[in-house]
Amino acid sequence: MLIGFTIVAAPLLFAIVNAAVQMNRLSTRSEQLVVQGVRATRNNQRMFEEIGALERTARLYQIIGNADLLDVYARNHDRLIATVNELLGLPLDAETRDGARALENEAERLHEELKHDTPNSARMTDLINAFPELSDMASKVSDRISAQIDSELSNQQLATQGAQRNLFWGALLAVALTIASCAAMSSPGRWMNQTLIKSGLRSSSRRTRSRAAAGESTLMIGGSSSSS
Repeated sequence: MLIGFTIVAAPLLFAIVNAAVQMNRLSTRSEQLVVQGVRATRNNQRMFEEIGALERTARLYQIIGNADLLDVYARNHDRLIATVNELLGLPLDAETRDGARALENEAERLHEELKHDTPNSARMTDLINAFPELSDMASKVSDRISAQIDSELSNQQLATQGAQRNLFWGALLAVALTIASCAAMSSPGRWMNQTLIKSGLRSSSRRTRSRAAAGESTLMIGGSSSSS
């Protein structure tokens, strides 16, 4: 009986342990996604701030023509590239990663043109008019990152709910199996006790009948001797 219980319970216990391990992994992954979401949000904000700073510096350079503004632009540009690289360090999908790289390449192109263009030139006007497009590229990258994280969090939530259901039903089945096994193991004992009692009663009854029959035979023999 114990061996049978072990054979039946072992797969169930394995399923419970597996569900618990899965719950732990899902919890860890959810925490990672939250951290990634915070990092992505912070980097997205910095990216828009740095693009705005680049555009303002380029407009000032177009008006004033001070070469010191080129150094200011270069520092802002370096910060933007560093922010984009931080975003690329996140586990992004292929389309989002391509969009971030395209934004980085466009920022590099604008920086190179700014260094070689003269203030108040037609090319400088075209360069400044390209900044709204750079902002649009940043918006698309930001939106895709947010959508990707939201989708992964939603999938993690569904997976966690499934693991919780599996753990609940596994525990419930384990309790039911334990109760059934205990009942099955105690039933043979009661049956054996009842069998022994009944057997003892039958043996006692047979002994009583045998004694009674022996007594009657003795009386009959005694009576026959008296008559003679």
